[in-house]
Amino acid sequence: MNTTLDAYMVQALERIFARVDKNAPGGCWQWTATVNSNGYGSIWFRGERMRLVHRILYQHFKGVTLPSSICCLHKCDNRRCVNPDHIFLGDQRDNNLDMFLKRRHAHGEGN
Repeated sequence: MNTTLDAYMVQALERIFARVDKNAPGGCWQWTATVNSNGYGSIWFRGERMRLVHRILYQHFKGVTLPSSICCLHKCDNRRCVNPDHIFLGDQRDNNLDMFLKRRHAHGEGN
């Protein structure tokens, strides 16, 4: 975890954790507030734009900075989960492959 936090990050983390249910099934940290059109938890961050909460928490707890080309994939397949331990990293190809292998793509008569 980052040990040097600016005042904005402290406030952002307080806002985030006020909207997280850490008692969700499977160890998920369930986001209980606004989601984007894809169902992922989102929040205004640094006054810039809506940011994905699972990415913010992953970067914070893992101490890394993620370029936009890196995807945060969910081991648990729960889009509202923001638990950094349920996230693994990959590129868009990895994301598409993960979706295909877990049959979360349009297939069969649903296509």
